[in-house]
Order: sequence, then C-alpha cells, then structure tokens
Amino acid sequence: MARSVKQARDQLREELAALGCTQGQVAEEMARRFGLRPRAAWRHAMGWPQWKVVQEFRTANPELPISAIRVSEWEVWPHGGTRPSPEALAGLAAVYRCAVADLVDAVDLAHMTPGQRTLLTSPPSPSAPPRVALADRVTGAIRDPARFLDSEVLAAIRLQLDVAQTLDGRLGAAAALPGALGAVSAVTALASDAPEPVRRDTLVLAARAAEFVGWCYRDLADTDRARLWYDRAMEWAQASGDLFLQGFLLIRKSQMAYDQADGARVLCSPAQRSRGPGA
Repeated sequence: MARSVKQARDQLREELAALGCTQGQVAEEMARRFGLRPRAAWRHAMGWPQWKVVQEFRTANPELPISAIRVSEWEVWPHGGTRPSPEALAGLAAVYRCAVADLVDAVDLAHMTPGQRTLLTSPPSPSAPPRVALADRVTGAIRDPARFLDSEVLAAIRLQLDVAQTLDGRLGAAAALPGALGAVSAVTALASDAPEPVRRDTLVLAARAAEFVGWCYRDLADTDRARLWYDRAMEWAQASGDLFLQGFLLIRKSQMAYDQADGARVLCSPAQRSRGPGA
C-alpha cells in the first residue's frame, strides 16, 4: 500500500530521532527529501500541525496576530504566500527553539533587503567561537536553561545584539530589527528558567535587548510597538534590580512621550523614576 506524504514524513522523523539527530538535522532532511521551505521543514521536524504552531506562537508572542492561514503563507514564501516579517521570524524561532537564520535559505535571502541579508549572513567576529558551535550552544540552552545556560551563551546572544546595533548605525533600524528580535526572542526564552548564577545577567540582557527593539520601532515611527517593548524592558529591568537601567528606560519612555506631545506621560515617567521600584 502506498504511503501518504504525511506518513512518510512521520516515519522519517522517527527514524532520524532514533539515530540521535538534532531537530535542525531533521529539518534539513525534511527540506531535502520533500522539497519544503525552511519554515515548513522545521514545523514538520517538530511533528506539529499548523494549529499547534498557532497555539505555541500566541503563547510566546501574544501581541502578534497569527492564524493557520498565515502560517501556511509564511511557509510557502517566496513561491507565493506572504513574506514573514522580521518579528514573525523571531517569533517562529522562539517557538521552534532555533535561530532566526535557521528559518531562511538562499532563496529567501534573494528576496530580502540588503540589510536583512547582511544581518543573517555576516560572519562572527575573529575572537568568537565558530557560528555553528554558538548556535548549538544557544539552542541547547533554550531547550534546557538550567543545564546549559552560562556566561558563554549570554555572550553569544550579546554578540548578535551588538551586530544589530552596528547595523542600526550603518544601515538604519529596518536593517537592525531582525537581529534584535532574534536576540530578544532567545534571551526571553531563557529568562524565566535561568539558573541563579546567571539569572541577573540574563534579565539585564533581556531588558537591554527589549530596549533596543523598542528604540528600533520608535525610529520606524511604530510607537505602539515601541511602547510595548519599552514596557517589557522595564519589567525585566525591575526583575533584575538594575536601578540605572530602570532610570534609563524611564528617560526613553519620557522622550517618546515628548515626541508625541503627550504631556501626561512626560510628567508620569519622572515621577515614577523618583519613587523607584517597590515604592
């Protein structure tokens, strides 16, 4: 009896898992054997239907709209469908526990802006460990923070954030945003279960990454998303106990309110700052 495509995919996933293959290796083989785009390959490597992706995505990214139809459109792009936004790619990466770069291939890169291609293909600094090794370390830490999260993993995410900030200075916020979203997605997945020795550093990095994402959205005149990310950054800064960072974020929020001629918010931020956390 002829097997269905779904049965063939399920069997392949089980066989590769039995061999000890990583999720990324399963996704690569799914793409090769069945001609899948990277986003679809990762979903099938997880063994998830589209409704499951929607469920997990909404839990991890409650502010982003998503539906099964939208997942399908992202999966077939650029051969039809809809190009996933940088924010969507970062959200999917958080759900699949992979790097944003794992969800695109050469065909995708050919349909992206120069800034996005630079971000996704730029080599690591000479002093950094090989890119694949870093990606594996980060992915392992996201899956099991208590076991694998350490200062080197945080340094890898900080490096990605540094690259994004460099791109912001050279090419603007639109080029920097994908990398910033990737960094904040990774560190967000780590923050809640970070082991005590690196918990504060993880929370501080989460706050700084979220602040930079807010800065990018503010530069792109998307004030609603900028405010949302500034609020997230403040939550992590308060959880870390970093008073300097909290004050810096209040200034950022006050500056944005001033730009919008929102007098009430301008007055509110300094008042909050003077009270301090826990007042």
